Amino acid sequence: MLKSLITGGCGFIGSNFILEQLREKGNSILNLDKLTYAGNSSNLKSISNEPNYDFVKEDISNSKEVLDIIKRFQPDFIILSSGFDAHEMDPLGGMNVTTQGFGTMTEIFVKLAEECCSGRLLSVLEGGYNLKALAESVEIHLRKLSGIIM
Repeated sequence: MLKSLITGGCGFIGSNFILEQLREKGNSILNLDKLTYAGNSSNLKSISNEPNYDFVKEDISNSKEVLDIIKRFQPDFIILSSGFDAHEMDPLGGMNVTTQGFGTMTEIFVKLAEECCSGRLLSVLEGGYNLKALAESVEIHLRKLSGIIM
């Protein structure tokens, strides 16, 4: 029985993960999603009233709010299912996250995972349609995940 927190869970990959996890009795999911162009809450309409599923519309860059939510939920692990198309140079996302911003968000989630769930953190690479921005963002994300200082 797992308590999972997932970011971007209304997207294609995240919503399918959630649906699969909730087939297992006893699992519970907290889904944090900003609901940008890539997220669609109707992907999870079939489980919206399930007692072991909760959705919070939240921007993961709001670190204080996210910290409070995570600490209340006490997940067994955290899944980052949020795309790199949020980069300011990306033609689709329009969310204006900088490369350094991805690094900072990764650092925040690494610390949260260490505090709340013994460091258990899974990151799923999604989106990113400007190759330069994608390469830079993935590099800083992986460095922060692995503890390599930049």
